[in-house]
Amino acid sequence: MSIADEPTAGEQKPPKIEFPCQYPLKVIADARESLIAELIQVLRPELPDLQASDFDIKDSRNQRFVSLRFTIVARSETHVADIFTAIKTLKNIHMVL
Repeated sequence: MSIADEPTAGEQKPPKIEFPCQYPLKVIADARESLIAELIQVLRPELPDLQASDFDIKDSRNQRFVSLRFTIVARSETHVADIFTAIKTLKNIHMVL
């Protein structure tokens, strides 16, 4: 490692992710009956084996919003970015983590 590669004081290098890996995702959206079906449809090109049973669903207190958690096998950074992009094409998606 050269001096140029060393982090400066207070600076940290981001951790490297080794692909393929288990990659947890969380989607926060307006609650609606068709949300999981919509997610499966837009994610089918990237995640052909994704099923409704893969989602852990939690409603907000007033049931206006829903949090969906699921884990994928990510093949690369590009694969993860493509999944985020596909999810964001849906209406009323507030956050993808």
